[in-house]
Amino acid sequence: DEITAEKFTPPTGACDSGDPDSPCPRRILLASSTDGQTYTRLGIVLSDQANTPNMIQLPSGRILIYYTGSNLDLSTPNSPRDAIAAAVSDDPGVTWAYYKTEFTGFGTGAPIVDPDIIRLEDGTFRMYVTRGIGLGDSAKVGILWADSQDGFKFTYGGIAAVSDESIVDSLTYKIGSTYHMHVLNPAGDGIFSYFTSSDGKSFTFVSDTQHIIGADTYILSNWLPEANGIYRIFAFGFPSAEIRSFETTDGETLTSDSGVHIKFSEYSTGLEKTWIKDSTVIKRSNGTYFMAYVSEIP
Repeated sequence: DEITAEKFTPPTGACDSGDPDSPCPRRILLASSTDGQTYTRLGIVLSDQANTPNMIQLPSGRILIYYTGSNLDLSTPNSPRDAIAAAVSDDPGVTWAYYKTEFTGFGTGAPIVDPDIIRLEDGTFRMYVTRGIGLGDSAKVGILWADSQDGFKFTYGGIAAVSDESIVDSLTYKIGSTYHMHVLNPAGDGIFSYFTSSDGKSFTFVSDTQHIIGADTYILSNWLPEANGIYRIFAFGFPSAEIRSFETTDGETLTSDSGVHIKFSEYSTGLEKTWIKDSTVIKRSNGTYFMAYVSEIP
């Protein structure tokens, strides 16, 4: 349980990168639920300048929230880059410590972002990340994978999923013997590419689809196993500015749930602005649900 990774203090307030998709103007907030349907804000900022959280709970009860943080990679001091960090709680969810992650074997190139974590049967941490692939006219963005024994030091494994166009920010889970991956096409219209794999390393494209509730297209963010073989896939919508979910038993067919888990409210805590998105949820040992989600910094 001892963590040997580099510890750091997360920033407060926004930074300015000029990139609208940067973590700079965003923050991660926390919420909880007793029934897994309606979530109550805790009024707690996990971190500013943070985006795309992905949460996992270990058998020990330890909670790890991986996320993309701004300017954490200082390997080039004059040009710091976004990188993946981990917020860790052993209480669970009351106090947090913050650590940098390490990725070896990737070589030089674009930042490694958008953590998508699963735990293999043997305890290995496998993380899928978004990163640029190729150079020049063949350059695009795809999903790569890396393994770790401690959850902080990851070693490059290979390219997990790639398409004719760039794809970003994967969502991966395993049902039975099949790994399922949904990946966003950033070109617009909320189109997701769906891939499957038998080994969790090399994924094969199946189809493109949109996930619609009412008149809005929803962006998938994270997953949670529920009872009776159901997996809940959390999603957020614009302009509705709310977090809802879909249910699946086969990994491919997603059916929308009827309820709103949490809706943007600028005046509820004074900690949110414009929208909420990118929720990630675990079910704690006491039966309550714990959520991290993203909003803009007011």
